[in-house]
Amino acid sequence: MLSAAPDPGSDGGYIITVRRGVGAGAMADTAMTVTIVGNATTASYTAADLAVAADDKVSVSIVPTSDPSVAVMVSTIVEFESGTANESILLNAGQALLTTAVTRYHYAMGEDLTQQKYMVHPLSHVLDR
Repeated sequence: MLSAAPDPGSDGGYIITVRRGVGAGAMADTAMTVTIVGNATTASYTAADLAVAADDKVSVSIVPTSDPSVAVMVSTIVEFESGTANESILLNAGQALLTTAVTRYHYAMGEDLTQQKYMVHPLSHVLDR
């Protein structure tokens, strides 16, 4: 969710992507991506879920696209759903001021500009769409 439209009347905005590192592997973008442009302030991912195994790392990247004209606040929320009925975790990475030119990385406990922080999962879960 953005605090304001990123580029009213135009096509600038932000691409928000869930990233995953399998075990000790490097972080990489997944297909779990949404784009918020123009007058929009929210987006929801409705395609396939993403399985996350124990010890996988998860973060969220926020990349400016087409030169958004407005610096806005962003809040990211990710739901992890267990294979066990009625067990889930809802994580909010908090809020950060987005500039119009810098990629940001969010993880469950805050923000990191270096892409070096992430959440390590103790159990297998599914990122619910």
